[in-house]
Amino acid sequence: MELLHKSIERKITFQIDGVPENNMDKLAVKSMETWKDFFESNYSYIISKTYSQLLFVTNCTKCDNVSTNHDPILVVSIELKDNNKTIYDCLENYTKLDKLDDKNL
Repeated sequence: MELLHKSIERKITFQIDGVPENNMDKLAVKSMETWKDFFESNYSYIISKTYSQLLFVTNCTKCDNVSTNHDPILVVSIELKDNNKTIYDCLENYTKLDKLDDKNL
């Protein structure tokens, strides 16, 4: 797939217009800025149809500061545990909240 992508990749112009009116709009703009950085120099139909974006949200429980990180991904690595009976169980485990403590702040 990489070879095919490289053979048809091209540069594109990616423009983000409008003014964010709420937090969801701001999140969408940040997401689009990530796609812009990722796609602008090496866009292809293959990449645009096979990649997705992973969103990490970190929220401080003491000051309510929220930070987000958007990462383009090709593969989602889902952990298979013995107690997971369905793919939904695996996805629920994958998207669970992780609480940061003194060891991983």
